[in-house]
Amino acid sequence: MDINQYVLEECDDSFEYSVRISAQHVLQEMSRVFAEVGQAAIKKAAQAHLHSALAQRSQNTAEAARWWKPRESGLLALGILIED
Repeated sequence: MDINQYVLEECDDSFEYSVRISAQHVLQEMSRVFAEVGQAAIKKAAQAHLHSALAQRSQNTAEAARWWKPRESGLLALGILIED
């Protein structure tokens, strides 16, 4: 999958509602409702995704081509924490 095509498809103007928007709402609600505990859980999960992306990127497998997906989700989650 082409990264640029993925970003174009996920542009806020191209969808009224998407998986990304749904995930943002869930993370925001977790952060709000569970406060520090929820934020710590989000941070831990985001870090795991970022480490997974690094590991995938260094592999010489078909999965290595998709290294950016866990990175994208990890950065999204950290962005939610920064906003809150």
